Amino acid sequence: MNPALMYAVCASFLFALMNAAAKYLSSHMTVPEIVFYRGVIGIALTLSIMRWKKIPFEVKNWPLLVSRGLFGGASLLLAFMAISSIALTEASFLAHLSPLFTVCLGTLVLKEAMPRGFSPLLITACAGALLVASPWQASIHAYYAGIGVVGAFLASSASLAIRRLSVDHNNYTIMLGFLAAATVLPIPFVNWSEQNIPNFKTLVAVLLLGSVSFLGQYCLTQAYRLERAGVVAMTRYVGVLFHLILGYLVWRELPSLAGVVGGLMILIASFRLSRLLQRKTEI
Repeated sequence: MNPALMYAVCASFLFALMNAAAKYLSSHMTVPEIVFYRGVIGIALTLSIMRWKKIPFEVKNWPLLVSRGLFGGASLLLAFMAISSIALTEASFLAHLSPLFTVCLGTLVLKEAMPRGFSPLLITACAGALLVASPWQASIHAYYAGIGVVGAFLASSASLAIRRLSVDHNNYTIMLGFLAAATVLPIPFVNWSEQNIPNFKTLVAVLLLGSVSFLGQYCLTQAYRLERAGVVAMTRYVGVLFHLILGYLVWRELPSLAGVVGGLMILIASFRLSRLLQRKTEI
């Protein structure tokens, strides 16, 4: 198997495992606490690697680094809120809206040319998101699905910042900025006086959450280093399958028929967008 694709598939599995750990922890602690611990563990691992490899923390654009951290931290907070309340597979479907939002923001903010044929894809994805949310069935489900959509939008905002930062910042500096924001943002929403000492299972889940997210980021970085971005991006769709398997095995979750149809519409639109962008790059 192509090493780059192997890294990409591993990253998809690790991120699915991270989301499953977050869903498990949501029944034992609040979402802000989960995001806080995830950030603390990530910071510790990142600083350890930077010290081991003697990688400097050099910032040439503080406003942009802070913006990336805030967008990324808020996106993670909202994504975990959605994961805690709707099926893992449905949350995964909604996360795939992010690439389409990135194109929209690139056009509006960076004045980039919109790919030909993008508008029908965006309409298809939005219709799919509406089916996943299914507001006509359960308002609380639609509320958390809406939170997942906003999280995907904020993730796309973070992606734009990363594109600019990656020109003159190393990956670890960018990651550290994101993790610092993810650690600080939840603090005002945590009621520290009511915290209990985590039991063994909860502590293991917290450590798993932080560790697999870091390893997932590493695998994804290696995949992009070894293969074209368009090829690696295609493999992220296998992550939906991992979410489906974990959701069923652990919580016996199965998305509704409307959720499956809507999710497939989002995936098809996202896949077609990847192909459009790949062709644009090759021209």
